Amino acid sequence: MRHAFEHACRRCTAVFSPALELDNFSVLTAACPHCGYAHGYDNRDGKILRLLREKQGLTESHPEPEAPVEAALTPPPEPPALETEPAPIPWTTTAVEPEYQDTDSFEQNEPEITREREPWRSRLPGIRQVVFVASTLATLLVVAVMVMQAIPVSDEEAKGYLAQLKSREADVVLDRNGHELNRLGVSGSEKALLTDYPRWQIDTLLFAEDKNFFHHHGVEYTAILRAVLNNALRLRYAQGASTITQQLARIMLQNRHKNILRKLSEIRLARALESQLSKPKILELYMNHVYLGHGNYSFPSAAKFYYDKSPAELTYNEFLSIVALIPSPERYSPLRNGRRLAGRMGALYERMRAAGAKVPDAAAYQAGMAAVTTQAERFSTETAFGSKSRVALWPAQYARDFLTQRHILSGENQNSARVYTTIDAELQARAEALLAKHVQNARQNFRSVIRSADQKEIRLKKKLQNAVLDSGLLLDLGGLPVAREADGGLQAALIALSPRTGEILAMVGGESFQSKNQLNRTVQMRRQTGSAIKPFIYAKAFSQHLIHAATLIDDTPYVVGSGSKTWAPENINGGFEGPMPARDALAKSRNIPAIRVGRLVGRDGVTELFSDFFFQSENALSERFSYDETVAIGTISLSPLEMARAFSVFLNNGFLNDPLLITRVESAEKSADMRKTHVDQLGLTAASKDRLLSQAEAQLMLSLLKSSGKKSGAGVSGIVGKTGTSSESRDLWFVGGGKEIVVAVWFGYDDMRYAIPGATGSALAAKLAGDFLRPGFKPADFKLQPGMVRLRVCPLTGRTASESCPHARSEVFLSGVVPEGECLHGISDEQSDFMAVMGESQFR
Repeated sequence: MRHAFEHACRRCTAVFSPALELDNFSVLTAACPHCGYAHGYDNRDGKILRLLREKQGLTESHPEPEAPVEAALTPPPEPPALETEPAPIPWTTTAVEPEYQDTDSFEQNEPEITREREPWRSRLPGIRQVVFVASTLATLLVVAVMVMQAIPVSDEEAKGYLAQLKSREADVVLDRNGHELNRLGVSGSEKALLTDYPRWQIDTLLFAEDKNFFHHHGVEYTAILRAVLNNALRLRYAQGASTITQQLARIMLQNRHKNILRKLSEIRLARALESQLSKPKILELYMNHVYLGHGNYSFPSAAKFYYDKSPAELTYNEFLSIVALIPSPERYSPLRNGRRLAGRMGALYERMRAAGAKVPDAAAYQAGMAAVTTQAERFSTETAFGSKSRVALWPAQYARDFLTQRHILSGENQNSARVYTTIDAELQARAEALLAKHVQNARQNFRSVIRSADQKEIRLKKKLQNAVLDSGLLLDLGGLPVAREADGGLQAALIALSPRTGEILAMVGGESFQSKNQLNRTVQMRRQTGSAIKPFIYAKAFSQHLIHAATLIDDTPYVVGSGSKTWAPENINGGFEGPMPARDALAKSRNIPAIRVGRLVGRDGVTELFSDFFFQSENALSERFSYDETVAIGTISLSPLEMARAFSVFLNNGFLNDPLLITRVESAEKSADMRKTHVDQLGLTAASKDRLLSQAEAQLMLSLLKSSGKKSGAGVSGIVGKTGTSSESRDLWFVGGGKEIVVAVWFGYDDMRYAIPGATGSALAAKLAGDFLRPGFKPADFKLQPGMVRLRVCPLTGRTASESCPHARSEVFLSGVVPEGECLHGISDEQSDFMAVMGESQFR
């Protein structure tokens, strides 16, 4: 049996009668039919019904319901403390009402029903009475001023606003040379005539936003007065009263600040619009310019983005979900806050049904929610801009997101702004075309397999991934925020920057910028780097004078621990080559020598290395870095941007630059030089002004990286670089470049369970990097710097070469860090011949 009682909503204070099944001993919920706010009622012991009957004098005539045995035996939990005092209500029912949040649980308090109703003013503390009276008087004064002063703007001014609205353009993103890359906003094709919408859609919109649209003259003063009084009671801006005409005026004014002055401006312009335009024209303009989240500035755009339909093709639930977005598109986003959106939709549906509006029955409505709830499976960062045909959507979208987050551009209006970036249009177009081509070829030549057999771990990761999508956040889940169900498609990312300035020259976050593929893997993804990290380990050892380029390092079996805790790393080919010079060990990407060098550098040295090159803040270092010996072979997760930025130190004489994407923003309202005011555009900690490597150390590393670049498979003469392949070929890397450019390329799967058997960084990432860099490539020049010497050495012994050594080759060293002794080639006795041929590792 359903029972109803009066209750005042905590959000809007409107009184409503929730019909609850009080014979159901559980936590009951009901949504406010006016604002959609969800309320919770703890009826686990049947107390609400008992008190209701006592209040109505029915205790004697109706037997008291028996609470469940479990409820009788188990005391109710202590109610959590309220952070704010509940609003006064007619007959006091206090409860902690849950918002529609991104988790499956909420807090609730046991209702407390008093039998006597006190006058509401007597319950106010003295100081609040004073504040209330004062605010009420002030409110009445303001309302009187508004009524007197709300004179419509002139016809000419109104026509000017209309012309601006019709001529308002999308934001234009330009490259470093002023060439247009992309336009982010609504085009003429994403608008519709009012006659394109079925009548029931218009009725639904007006019911939710402006029931009296065809009867008022742009403003409803009684609604404004009611809202102002409510705001005064709550001592904050809690309720608005804007008609659709006022909302259109707000769009024209591009002002969403909640204050009296904005409201007055809206009223003046709204009254002018009503005198200039017909009601259907006002409604049509509104539906073609209202912001509906994720870069959608019209109903047709939103219908296409959310459901891939025209407005006329939308079902009732689909159209209602778009209408429900209007008050706060980000708060109710189906991609971020699906549960909250469902709550608001449910409240609107119940109000329409109660008012006798033509709506589906309850069963059809619940079935229709499936199309809405599936939106949560998409990335929360997706926008409507993926359907555009121009290039550079990855950097253009990133730039616009950054500017709206910093309130430099408005996210809810088209700004007609010009955003100047560091992107090179030619390089960007080449990168996008080559990446798509190489990904397609790789999908044909390689097949994925699932390597993870830990089903418990997989289930945990999926649960966390779902929570990430529900909350709209990016979580470093083993390096990557991924979708609920990965389609198994191989992906890639490429980012190129200038090593001298840090300016981003090209940014490609995936195969194509489309729905369900807008994750910018260059900056939003972190994955294990494999051997691509080794140059930094060797650079630290060189700078500490622990080794030199000719130092022999053992490539022999390396075992740590015993029994079940044994760790015995291997090289990628499974074999060992014995002692070899540091230059050869890096060029051949041998794992065991790198682990030995990392161990020689030690915990403090490796930690300092990652602090200098990657994690400049203490928080980032503590959260993302943990030392063990596997760090030397790339088990720390990094983004392609972080790798490219760090590698640029070798090509920039030891200095680390801050990456830069946006140089200048120009709009009708403002102009901003982004170079000086926003050095954290890519979300990284500002680089230290100190040099990370001396000029001699940087040139030494440049020399070694030319050797590794030659063996990388990139096929570009003079390239410096290093490949990387993470455990079980899950991530494939190349990082390198030349005099004017450094590039980081990654191949892999968004779902980290997938590996690519037989694939390596040389086979995929280096090939793409080579094709991208080859046209017009300028090799980095190696110059022997002060503090460096060049000697002839014997690579078999790690010593300086004798005059008769047949293996002698030229090598560069830091002054004072050179081989000791001379090789013994040319001596005839057996032992010396053995030593000359086999050499001896200088540390193990």
